[in-house]
Amino acid sequence: MSESKGKLWFLCVLAILVISLSTFNYWQKSSQEEAVEMTEANVSQVVVYVSGAVNSPGVIEVPAGARTLEAINRAGGLLPIADSTKINMAQLVKDGMQIHVPARPNNTTAGVVSSAGATSAAFEAKVNINTASAQELDKLPGIGPAIAEKIIQYRETHGNFVDIIDLKKVPGIGESKFNKLKDQITI
Repeated sequence: MSESKGKLWFLCVLAILVISLSTFNYWQKSSQEEAVEMTEANVSQVVVYVSGAVNSPGVIEVPAGARTLEAINRAGGLLPIADSTKINMAQLVKDGMQIHVPARPNNTTAGVVSSAGATSAAFEAKVNINTASAQELDKLPGIGPAIAEKIIQYRETHGNFVDIIDLKKVPGIGESKFNKLKDQITI
């Protein structure tokens, strides 16, 4: 009989252990779910960085669940040079994300006035001398079709320009021609 009492005690201890572990696991899982729910409930605002062709670029707070459109509107809206086709305005914003609004290519925006009334010289479209076509280069002051082709040939032979001043290495572009176009080019 003592052997059966030992087995009974063993089974009781084992049952208590199983019940205790199950209760502990359930309690832990419930605590984690509550913590996640409380964290989600407390996030009513998210912070995003809006840059590019908007009136007031910067760090913007929007409600959780907001769309890109709302963040852009809170950044003062799009500038006239903005290429809104490159942005998914319906995308949900996430905390910490960056929304960059590109400018339309080949845009001459000198004197564009934003809806806030300030001239947007910061968004003047510059010609990238590493990627521009001959037609784009031809639009620069003092650059005709022949020099545009020389720029492309130089780029193909020597690789991309490292600095805009390297443009003076192209035959036909001297100091005075470079000075006329240096504010309208980028790399």
